Amino acid sequence: MAKIQEEFNRKSWLARWTCHHLGYSMRPIYKCARFTHPRYPTFWEVKVILREEHERGWEVMAVHHDVAMRRTMESGIAEVARRALEVLSHKERPRLRYTYRRFLPSRASGEARTFIATHDGVDMASDFLRKYLSATLTALNETNNHLFEIQRELHEVRWERDVLVASATRAPPPQEDANFPASSPSPKRPRYDSPGAAAEDL
Repeated sequence: MAKIQEEFNRKSWLARWTCHHLGYSMRPIYKCARFTHPRYPTFWEVKVILREEHERGWEVMAVHHDVAMRRTMESGIAEVARRALEVLSHKERPRLRYTYRRFLPSRASGEARTFIATHDGVDMASDFLRKYLSATLTALNETNNHLFEIQRELHEVRWERDVLVASATRAPPPQEDANFPASSPSPKRPRYDSPGAAAEDL
Protein backbone atom coordinates (compact mmCIF):
# COMPACT_ATOMS: atom_id res chain seq x y z
CA MET A 1 0.00 0.00 0.00
CA ALA A 2 2.91 2.35 0.73
CA LYS A 3 4.32 1.75 -2.75
CA ILE A 4 0.96 2.52 -4.35
CA GLN A 5 0.71 5.76 -2.33
CA GLU A 6 4.23 6.69 -3.43
CA GLU A 7 3.41 6.08 -7.07
CA PHE A 8 0.16 8.01 -6.71
CA ASN A 9 2.07 11.05 -5.45
CA ARG A 10 4.85 10.76 -8.03
CA LYS A 11 2.69 10.05 -11.11
CA SER A 12 0.08 12.70 -10.32
CA TRP A 13 2.81 15.31 -9.71
CA LEU A 14 4.62 14.30 -12.91
CA ALA A 15 1.42 14.62 -14.94
CA ARG A 16 0.80 18.07 -13.46
CA TRP A 17 4.38 19.17 -14.21
CA THR A 18 4.22 17.92 -17.80
CA CYS A 19 0.93 19.69 -18.51
CA HIS A 20 2.36 22.90 -17.05
CA HIS A 21 5.49 22.62 -19.22
CA LEU A 22 3.39 21.99 -22.36
CA GLY A 23 1.27 25.06 -21.68
CA TYR A 24 -1.88 23.30 -20.49
CA SER A 25 -3.20 26.02 -18.19
CA MET A 26 -5.51 23.66 -16.29
CA ARG A 27 -4.27 20.88 -14.07
CA PRO A 28 -5.24 17.29 -14.96
CA ILE A 29 -8.76 16.49 -13.81
CA TYR A 30 -9.40 13.03 -12.37
CA LYS A 31 -12.94 11.67 -12.29
CA CYS A 32 -13.30 8.88 -9.76
CA ALA A 33 -16.37 6.71 -9.23
CA ARG A 34 -16.74 3.99 -6.59
CA PHE A 35 -18.72 0.87 -7.49
CA THR A 36 -20.00 -1.81 -5.16
CA HIS A 37 -21.59 -5.16 -5.93
CA PRO A 38 -22.69 -7.93 -3.56
CA ARG A 39 -20.85 -10.58 -5.62
CA TYR A 40 -17.64 -8.69 -6.41
CA PRO A 41 -15.11 -6.63 -4.46
CA THR A 42 -15.54 -2.88 -4.42
CA PHE A 43 -13.57 -1.11 -7.15
CA TRP A 44 -12.86 2.40 -8.43
CA GLU A 45 -13.26 3.58 -12.02
CA VAL A 46 -10.88 6.46 -12.70
CA LYS A 47 -10.64 8.72 -15.78
CA VAL A 48 -8.26 11.58 -16.48
CA ILE A 49 -9.02 14.67 -18.58
CA LEU A 50 -6.36 17.03 -19.95
CA ARG A 51 -7.52 20.45 -21.15
CA GLU A 52 -5.64 23.06 -23.13
CA GLU A 53 -6.67 26.70 -23.42
CA HIS A 54 -7.15 28.14 -26.91
CA GLU A 55 -8.44 31.46 -28.21
CA ARG A 56 -11.89 29.93 -28.59
CA GLY A 57 -11.94 28.73 -25.00
CA TRP A 58 -11.25 25.45 -23.27
CA GLU A 59 -10.75 22.39 -25.41
CA VAL A 60 -10.68 18.82 -24.11
CA MET A 61 -7.58 17.04 -25.37
CA ALA A 62 -8.54 13.41 -26.03
CA VAL A 63 -5.05 12.05 -25.51
CA HIS A 64 -6.28 8.55 -24.71
CA HIS A 65 -9.45 6.63 -23.96
CA ASP A 66 -8.29 4.35 -21.17
CA VAL A 67 -10.35 3.78 -18.06
CA ALA A 68 -8.60 2.22 -15.08
CA MET A 69 -10.45 -0.04 -12.66
CA ARG A 70 -8.62 -0.54 -9.38
CA ARG A 71 -9.40 -1.51 -5.81
CA THR A 72 -8.28 1.87 -4.47
CA MET A 73 -8.66 5.40 -5.78
CA GLU A 74 -4.93 6.09 -5.38
CA SER A 75 -3.88 3.14 -7.55
CA GLY A 76 -6.45 4.15 -10.19
CA ILE A 77 -5.13 7.71 -10.38
CA ALA A 78 -1.56 6.41 -10.59
CA GLU A 79 -2.51 4.14 -13.48
CA VAL A 80 -4.41 6.70 -15.58
CA ALA A 81 -1.65 9.25 -14.97
CA ARG A 82 0.91 6.72 -16.19
CA ARG A 83 -1.10 6.04 -19.35
CA ALA A 84 -1.57 9.76 -20.03
CA LEU A 85 2.15 10.38 -19.59
CA GLU A 86 2.97 7.53 -21.95
CA VAL A 87 0.74 9.05 -24.64
CA LEU A 88 2.06 12.56 -24.06
CA SER A 89 5.65 11.36 -24.39
CA HIS A 90 4.89 10.28 -27.97
CA LYS A 91 2.46 13.03 -28.96
CA GLU A 92 4.53 15.90 -27.58
CA ARG A 93 7.99 14.40 -28.06
CA PRO A 94 9.40 17.43 -29.98
CA ARG A 95 8.37 19.79 -27.16
CA LEU A 96 9.76 17.51 -24.46
CA ARG A 97 12.98 16.63 -26.27
CA TYR A 98 15.22 19.04 -24.36
CA THR A 99 13.69 18.55 -20.93
CA TYR A 100 14.79 16.13 -18.26
CA ARG A 101 11.31 14.56 -18.48
CA ARG A 102 11.66 13.57 -22.14
CA PHE A 103 11.25 9.89 -21.28
CA LEU A 104 7.82 9.24 -19.80
CA PRO A 105 6.79 7.42 -17.81
CA SER A 106 10.17 7.47 -16.09
CA ARG A 107 11.32 4.80 -13.69
CA ALA A 108 12.19 5.43 -10.10
CA SER A 109 15.80 5.59 -9.01
CA GLY A 110 17.21 2.09 -8.57
CA GLU A 111 14.23 0.43 -10.28
CA ALA A 112 14.69 -1.66 -13.42
CA ARG A 113 11.19 -1.04 -14.76
CA THR A 114 8.38 1.46 -14.44
CA PHE A 115 5.97 0.55 -11.69
CA ILE A 116 2.42 -0.24 -12.80
CA ALA A 117 -0.32 -0.07 -10.20
CA THR A 118 -1.59 -3.54 -9.43
CA HIS A 119 -5.21 -4.64 -9.42
CA ASP A 120 -5.09 -5.81 -5.79
CA GLY A 121 -7.60 -8.56 -6.43
CA VAL A 122 -10.10 -9.51 -9.11
CA ASP A 123 -9.77 -7.63 -12.39
CA MET A 124 -13.39 -7.31 -13.46
CA ALA A 125 -12.59 -5.82 -16.87
CA SER A 126 -10.31 -8.73 -17.83
CA ASP A 127 -12.83 -11.20 -16.44
CA PHE A 128 -15.64 -9.77 -18.60
CA LEU A 129 -13.34 -9.69 -21.64
CA ARG A 130 -12.44 -13.35 -21.14
CA LYS A 131 -16.11 -14.35 -21.00
CA TYR A 132 -17.07 -12.41 -24.12
CA LEU A 133 -14.03 -13.73 -26.00
CA SER A 134 -14.90 -17.30 -25.09
CA ALA A 135 -18.49 -16.88 -26.25
CA THR A 136 -17.33 -15.23 -29.51
CA LEU A 137 -14.88 -18.03 -30.32
CA THR A 138 -17.55 -20.65 -29.70
CA ALA A 139 -20.00 -18.86 -31.99
CA LEU A 140 -17.35 -18.47 -34.72
CA ASN A 141 -16.51 -22.16 -34.66
CA GLU A 142 -20.17 -23.13 -34.90
CA THR A 143 -20.68 -20.68 -37.78
CA ASN A 144 -17.67 -22.13 -39.60
CA ASN A 145 -19.04 -25.66 -39.31
CA HIS A 146 -22.46 -24.47 -40.50
CA LEU A 147 -20.91 -22.83 -43.58
CA PHE A 148 -18.98 -26.02 -44.29
CA GLU A 149 -22.21 -28.05 -44.29
CA ILE A 150 -23.83 -25.56 -46.68
CA GLN A 151 -20.84 -25.83 -49.00
CA ARG A 152 -21.10 -29.63 -48.96
CA GLU A 153 -24.84 -29.55 -49.73
CA LEU A 154 -24.29 -27.05 -52.54
CA HIS A 155 -21.66 -29.31 -54.11
CA GLU A 156 -24.02 -32.30 -53.95
CA VAL A 157 -26.84 -30.33 -55.59
CA ARG A 158 -24.52 -29.18 -58.40
CA TRP A 159 -23.29 -32.73 -58.94
CA GLU A 160 -26.86 -34.05 -59.20
CA ARG A 161 -27.63 -31.26 -61.70
CA ASP A 162 -24.62 -32.24 -63.83
CA VAL A 163 -25.73 -35.90 -63.75
CA LEU A 164 -29.19 -34.96 -64.98
CA VAL A 165 -27.76 -32.76 -67.74
CA ALA A 166 -25.38 -35.53 -68.80
CA SER A 167 -28.24 -38.06 -68.86
CA ALA A 168 -30.41 -35.77 -70.95
CA THR A 169 -27.63 -35.05 -73.44
CA ARG A 170 -26.27 -38.65 -73.40
CA ALA A 171 -22.88 -37.32 -72.27
CA PRO A 172 -20.51 -39.19 -69.94
CA PRO A 173 -21.46 -38.82 -66.28
CA PRO A 174 -19.45 -36.21 -64.39
CA GLN A 175 -16.67 -37.16 -62.04
CA GLU A 176 -16.93 -36.05 -58.42
CA ASP A 177 -13.51 -34.50 -57.88
CA ALA A 178 -14.03 -32.51 -54.68
CA ASN A 179 -12.85 -34.05 -51.44
CA PHE A 180 -14.26 -32.53 -48.30
CA PRO A 181 -12.56 -33.31 -44.98
CA ALA A 182 -14.65 -34.47 -42.08
CA SER A 183 -16.26 -31.65 -40.18
CA SER A 184 -15.10 -31.52 -36.58
CA PRO A 185 -17.31 -30.16 -33.79
CA SER A 186 -16.53 -26.89 -32.10
CA PRO A 187 -13.97 -27.05 -29.29
CA LYS A 188 -15.53 -27.31 -25.86
CA ARG A 189 -15.48 -23.93 -24.19
CA PRO A 190 -17.59 -22.31 -21.48
CA ARG A 191 -20.88 -21.23 -23.00
CA TYR A 192 -21.47 -17.90 -21.30
CA ASP A 193 -24.17 -17.14 -23.86
CA SER A 194 -26.24 -20.21 -22.91
CA PRO A 195 -29.70 -19.76 -21.37
CA GLY A 196 -28.42 -21.08 -18.03
CA ALA A 197 -25.76 -18.37 -17.69
CA ALA A 198 -26.47 -15.65 -15.18
CA ALA A 199 -27.13 -12.24 -16.68
CA GLU A 200 -24.75 -10.52 -14.29
CA ASP A 201 -21.90 -12.78 -15.45
CA LEU A 202 -22.14 -11.21 -18.91
